[in-house]
Amino acid sequence: MLEEYRYAGTTPLIVQAATPGWLYRQAGRAIGVGQHPAAPSPAFATANMTAREIVLGKPNEVERETTWRFEFLYPTQQDYVLPSSRDDSHGFYGV
Repeated sequence: MLEEYRYAGTTPLIVQAATPGWLYRQAGRAIGVGQHPAAPSPAFATANMTAREIVLGKPNEVERETTWRFEFLYPTQQDYVLPSSRDDSHGFYGV
């Protein structure tokens, strides 16, 4: 994609626009009885991780909740497989 810049007294300057990055988000929630379930491991390399959040909650006296969110930023599209069922989702989806 090209962008045009105009400055008074000069001819227009046309430059190549920056290519947007690819943002991937891995997020989910799990409920355990009496103890907090473990959050899954990050799906991609942590060197490209831009956000990491794991929150432990206690909805009531019995249940323990774990929520997680990891975000990764890459300059190019990454190969990944979308889950085929809830059982193997690992809380991952592309943005």
